[in-house]
Amino acid sequence: MAVKKTTGAATIKANFQKFIARIRPNVVEIVEETCEEIAARARADHGKDAHEQKRYMNRSGDLTRSIDIGIIPTDQKKVVGFVKADTKYAPDVELGTDHNKPYPFMFPALLASKQSYKSQMSKVTK
Repeated sequence: MAVKKTTGAATIKANFQKFIARIRPNVVEIVEETCEEIAARARADHGKDAHEQKRYMNRSGDLTRSIDIGIIPTDQKKVVGFVKADTKYAPDVELGTDHNKPYPFMFPALLASKQSYKSQMSKVTK
């Protein structure tokens, strides 16, 4: 039986593919946990002391309840997670309009979760 020896680029590619296969389950878990964290912060920030801070009136709670996450299946090299607020007026609340100032709840939640995500990812990729 002939033994094929891999060197150079082939070895690097093979090692990289093994590395990706090894860390992928952890990466998927981290992305999902981070999305959950962002969604939880966004829900909390959207409804938090709205009346006391005179920010806006949370009339129905529909926007807060609509905040959800998802993971999009991709190839073996990528993991895509998302957080969405699934109401027609969510962008108007987050970004403001010509007549209403913005009351961001998604972007601050994303920023608050950024360091935790980076820290978890750096542990997995070592």
